[in-house]
Amino acid sequence: MKDFSMYGDIVNYPSSLVMSGVESDAYFDIAVNEGIDRLLMSFHYIQRKGKNFLRDRLSKHPNIKMMIDSGAHTFHAKEEEFKDKPIEFWESYLERYVNFIKANKEFIFSCVELDIANIVGFEKGDYFRQKYFEPLK
Repeated sequence: MKDFSMYGDIVNYPSSLVMSGVESDAYFDIAVNEGIDRLLMSFHYIQRKGKNFLRDRLSKHPNIKMMIDSGAHTFHAKEEEFKDKPIEFWESYLERYVNFIKANKEFIFSCVELDIANIVGFEKGDYFRQKYFEPLK
């Protein structure tokens, strides 16, 4: 653990640093070697790495817990490309995402819902939240 005493009393507040951008082996190794034990990865970028990706990567680092982001930022950044996708596209993505969360729940301390209501409409956004994320609570 690093010595943060130079920052004074502020280190006494309960908080955690969650390091993102560690999908690649190189950045993951940097974070782990610096003692970061809470990491965030985007499902959008790791979904093709296989269902055992987290298990395999974390087998050597049992103290590390993951936060998994839905990948919504990518959809927002490319809104024109995704705004007319049918509901089947989104449900397929959500099913893969939720199945990944369930399969890796022992490694994941938090996940982020697919917050795309501004792309699909608030009614569909609420539907997705109720169907896919409320059961994860």
